[in-house]
Amino acid sequence: MPAEDPSDHMRKPNADAFADTSDPAWEDAFPAPLNAAQAARWRAGHRRISPLAIVACQAILALLGGGILWGVGQDSAAIISWFYGAAAIALPAAGFAALVVRQPSLGVLVLGELGKLLVSVVLLALAPWMLGEVAWSMLLLAIVLTVNVYWVAPIWLARRRNV
Repeated sequence: MPAEDPSDHMRKPNADAFADTSDPAWEDAFPAPLNAAQAARWRAGHRRISPLAIVACQAILALLGGGILWGVGQDSAAIISWFYGAAAIALPAAGFAALVVRQPSLGVLVLGELGKLLVSVVLLALAPWMLGEVAWSMLLLAIVLTVNVYWVAPIWLARRRNV
């Protein structure tokens, strides 16, 4: 009997890898597809969250952070750096969100994301020349918090709107 090729298992389907679809647990894990009326009801109860709402949350975070910095320290370099860091993320995101909402396609999504990242990197690279004195800790904190809004805001908005 010839030795079995170790990569042979990748070429042959394994019967044990397929679940028994007659098992009731299978039906619980994979419910039947919705018909058109059921899908319409589901969509009516689950509104989509606009990408522009995410950008609005980024702007609110920028304003809150700037207000806190002004109230605590009133250091103009820190406040300006905070707003610049938030704007370096939120402004390209706003352009990207508007583009994707206007022309939803995979190509626009990929190229828009690339453009958004490039604009953000260029804005950050220009920070020393645009601001003069940069409070790097506040700029980077604003960037980190503004980027985290991408995943925090949809969760918060979905819970708030009962989506």
